[in-house]
Amino acid sequence: MDQTIIFTHLSNNILESIYDTKPKKSDNIELKPSGLWFSKNNEWKEFCDSEDFLKYQHEYRLEIDFENFLIIDTIEKLDDFVKKYFNKKNNCIEWKQIVEKYNGIYFDNYTQVKKYMYVHHKIFNYRYSWFLSVDVNSGCIFKGSSVKSFSLTNSI
Repeated sequence: MDQTIIFTHLSNNILESIYDTKPKKSDNIELKPSGLWFSKNNEWKEFCDSEDFLKYQHEYRLEIDFENFLIIDTIEKLDDFVKKYFNKKNNCIEWKQIVEKYNGIYFDNYTQVKKYMYVHHKIFNYRYSWFLSVDVNSGCIFKGSSVKSFSLTNSI
């Protein structure tokens, strides 16, 4: 991972410590997994501001250990992910399996992957529609120990 990248977490709550995510039942249908979400640089904040979406009171800078992270940064990796974790019965990703297996997940090159999906009409396939909810280059931490450090950088 490039050391010049800053990872940020926005919250309305004060972050005192970071805990592990408890896997939810496999029959829970969710677009995204639960955990500590972060974005590359200020992409989530910029997205929220441009969409007049959500406002947050606290901004944190995270130093993340990406060991045992599932990293999806190409259409090929996304295809492999969908083949492996998409549950046809429930029409959703089996996030429980991912939370149990990995320390976190990170989606990089989001815009490029999304453009490819539109051009090749994959975005209209129900197995891929959840991917639009990612919105920006971002990820989710399942194991608190993957955060080497965090610091408050801004409060409103």
